[in-house]
Amino acid sequence: MKEVTLNADSLVGLSVRTNNANEMQPATAKIGTLHQRFAQQVKVAYEQGLAYMAFITNTNPTIPVISVC
Repeated sequence: MKEVTLNADSLVGLSVRTNNANEMQPATAKIGTLHQRFAQQVKVAYEQGLAYMAFITNTNPTIPVISVC
């Protein structure tokens, strides 16, 4: 994995708020469902070299935001 810094004002995509404790329990986990929703709603043209990115933002250390764009 490579960490990069982007100069952008905003990201557009699906997102969820979660935490490590919730992700350890299938009943409260959200990241898997987020990726599943993304895969159903967006068709990525991988054969054309396109890809998607997942971002974890940590504006509040207790509530990271996971975004798939």
